[in-house]
Amino acid sequence: MAAAVTLTPEESRRLIAKALAGMDVVKKAMREGTIGLAMCSSAAFVAEELLGHKVNRDLYCCGFIHEDGWCWVHPETRGTEAHGPNPQGCGQILLRRGAPTWLDYPRQTLADHIEAMGPGDIIVKSGNVLDREGKVGVLVGDLDGGEAGRYLPFIQRGEIISLVPMTISKALPVRLERITAGMGTKAKVIDRKRTYGVACGMLPWPGTVVTEIEAFKWLAGAEALPIAAGGFDTGAGCVSFLLQGPEENVDQAWRLVREIKGEPRLRNLVGQCKTCEVYAAESCSARRKFSHKRGS
Repeated sequence: MAAAVTLTPEESRRLIAKALAGMDVVKKAMREGTIGLAMCSSAAFVAEELLGHKVNRDLYCCGFIHEDGWCWVHPETRGTEAHGPNPQGCGQILLRRGAPTWLDYPRQTLADHIEAMGPGDIIVKSGNVLDREGKVGVLVGDLDGGEAGRYLPFIQRGEIISLVPMTISKALPVRLERITAGMGTKAKVIDRKRTYGVACGMLPWPGTVVTEIEAFKWLAGAEALPIAAGGFDTGAGCVSFLLQGPEENVDQAWRLVREIKGEPRLRNLVGQCKTCEVYAAESCSARRKFSHKRGS
């Protein structure tokens, strides 16, 4: 049996979050260990699945891509936009045996707790590109690799588990090595005057990648084949899938899609350039090219 479905980026994130939350290693860490949820929108969806309630997904990121390039969430924006059930407004979430601790991000981050984590503990972090070999790259705006750069060595040594939720829309027909060779692994190769938005590098990110393909297989036993992508307006970022398999599995996948349909869209919270530290340091092209768009 076959069926065709289309998911928005947010619906894809919800689907992937449900699959990741159901993994045995995640269930074990929720009972016995620690799970750190990096500041990215995909991890926010995972947080909601694990906590059983909503978080401020718009603010649960350190940066984002928008029409003017690469931008970051200014602390002022984080403070004025904060809402929701967490006492820190929109802090970073660290789960110890299923109990959440809200870190006062960016003053506190997962990197401050990484040395207390060990085998069986998990970092959940998405990336910005999934290359043709299944390797993931992460944009970094700090010269030292930022927060991710601080806990990457622990992942590379196999001391903690890295889970990487990735929408298939981030898959590009390139090799990650070619990207890192061209733009570097730290934000110092590309001339800031030739960058739309914040200057960044690309950091290779290891771990177990979970896309919609794995999600449909794990949650419904159906094979998902990406068959179309793109669109505009409400269709921007959408991906269509061909679902195949036994009738009961395709039916289950179909019901799952119906459950997640209508997931609210994420917002880009672009702050005021004049009060932005990156803008002031001339690390962002908005200072020269786009400030007229924001009344700055």
